[in-house]
Amino acid sequence: MSAGADRKAEIELKKAKLRALREDKLRKEENRRQALSGNNSGASSTVDVRVDADAILKNLGIEPLQEPVVLPPNAQMGDGHISPNRLNVRTASGRRKKLQVCQVSEFDVKPHASETYEKEIQTTEAEPEEKVLTYDDTPTENDRIQIGSYEEPVERMDTKMLKSVHGEVPRHTTVSTKAELEEPALVALTEEQKQQMLLSEGFKCFFDRSARIIERALCESEDLFLDYSGEEVKAQTSDDLLPFCLHFFDDHWSRNRMVIGLDWSTTYPELVLAAYSPNEEVVHEPAGCCMIWNLKFPRKTSPEYIFTCSEPITAATMAKFHPNLIIGGTYSGQILLWDTRSPKRTPVQRSTLTSWAHTQPLNTVQVIGSKNAHNIITLSSDGSMCAWSVEMLGEPREKLKVCDAPSAGLLDVFPTCMAFFANDQNNYVVGSESGNIYTDQRHSSRSGSTEGNAARNHPYKGHSTFVTSVATHPSPGPVSYSNLFLSSSLDWTVRLWSVREQAPLNVFDDYSECVYDVCWSPIHPALFAAVDGTGRVDVWNLNNDMEVPTARSHLPVNPGCSEPAAINKARWDSTGLFLAVGDDEGHVRVCSVAESLATPGADDWTILAQVLANLKSTSQMI
Repeated sequence: MSAGADRKAEIELKKAKLRALREDKLRKEENRRQALSGNNSGASSTVDVRVDADAILKNLGIEPLQEPVVLPPNAQMGDGHISPNRLNVRTASGRRKKLQVCQVSEFDVKPHASETYEKEIQTTEAEPEEKVLTYDDTPTENDRIQIGSYEEPVERMDTKMLKSVHGEVPRHTTVSTKAELEEPALVALTEEQKQQMLLSEGFKCFFDRSARIIERALCESEDLFLDYSGEEVKAQTSDDLLPFCLHFFDDHWSRNRMVIGLDWSTTYPELVLAAYSPNEEVVHEPAGCCMIWNLKFPRKTSPEYIFTCSEPITAATMAKFHPNLIIGGTYSGQILLWDTRSPKRTPVQRSTLTSWAHTQPLNTVQVIGSKNAHNIITLSSDGSMCAWSVEMLGEPREKLKVCDAPSAGLLDVFPTCMAFFANDQNNYVVGSESGNIYTDQRHSSRSGSTEGNAARNHPYKGHSTFVTSVATHPSPGPVSYSNLFLSSSLDWTVRLWSVREQAPLNVFDDYSECVYDVCWSPIHPALFAAVDGTGRVDVWNLNNDMEVPTARSHLPVNPGCSEPAAINKARWDSTGLFLAVGDDEGHVRVCSVAESLATPGADDWTILAQVLANLKSTSQMI
């Protein structure tokens, strides 16, 4: 059958449906007329009202509405166009409207003023509560189930209400496909990709931090048999007052090196810094090396951090007000700065080699001042002292010559050590190669009177040779002893000085070898430690005895050696309960000072004043 015949049949079918609809409509209209045939009087009254309304509108100048024209059934043609008769009806039904100009009156009404204010309150942010299902506590007849039966699930009341209104409520369940449940397949990396990953900075930082944490966890140990009752406490001897409790040595970085510097962290009391000399037996390794050891993990055999440089290190310290910075001095006179936050072992900053700065090896590096105003002080072997800013190592803030004022018999001073007095950024004491000790000031007027300069630069003579170290009194208690300082020398003696006396107050000569370092206790006014070349650690208490040390400990023989090594450096921690020592074979040991020895009594300051008065009177008689 052709397309035209199909179209014609479809049109005929639609016409038949239209005729059926018209017949149905006429039938309903006829029934409605028959139902209203008995109300002719009501219809006539309705017509009269309509006529009266038309007359009223006509008197007002408004044309009455025309009756709508009922279109015949053939008004719409078969092609979908509207017949001309319908267009005429639409045109005739439209009417023109009369418009008039009216005056508008404006009124300004002020809005009602409503006062509002804001109120704020500080609260703690509450964590979001977990979404849990809540059920009605009172069961109903429809909710009765047998306890222990899982055949029919329990339905809540709100679910039943939804079912009664909307019918069955679909349950939203997440169906995981088999592909989603399967774990993704691991992609095999090539050797080149593995090498790139291992050499990336991100992997190095991650591995270094993770390995350090795992090593801490493995090395952590607890004393399960610690007796708190005190039944096992025995009488303490001299060796028991100063036992060695920790030993730090790295087989790769510490071997064939000498400890040349020790320092404790003021922010993290368990960290100790050790600086090492070059390893002369290995050429390809860095000449300078610094390591940070942790006292919290005694079984840990590796340091927390390792820092290196291409030049030999002669001095190092931990920045007092910067817990992440390590400051070092080199043989060439440069200042180095390491940062524990950096993944690199090399310095993050260094000073420039200029004639305005140091040109000789540095023997002292320390930080003085307060948290908001502090400087790095460095001293070189040519007698020049520089002050640096931590943020700027391009050039020093100031440079001066130690004891450069001429006086009788005073030649150029070649300093070996230096220390500032307690809570003082201006006055300091310097030890020299000749054995003399000098005091000087950073900000003194060097162009003043010759008499004043001569008095200031008058040497403290007592040692016969090289002064290895000087230590000023920390004055931690109610009485200030900031005028006291100690000195050690290669002449096998330790001497106690006062800046007010040119002669030493006392000489500690109970040594059979060179004394390499001496340091005051940070909490006890009369306690100090000294180390010598025989591997001996002595702790002196001026209030107890001036002839022999109160506690003495001998360094154990290192593996592969026949005799104890010489101890070069010693440093107290901030608590005064631990003493770190380093020898000339690269070993660092920590002594645990007995609390009865380290903790001062209430009258120790008064007793020390009496002892000093007796020493002063004795020295004047001699």
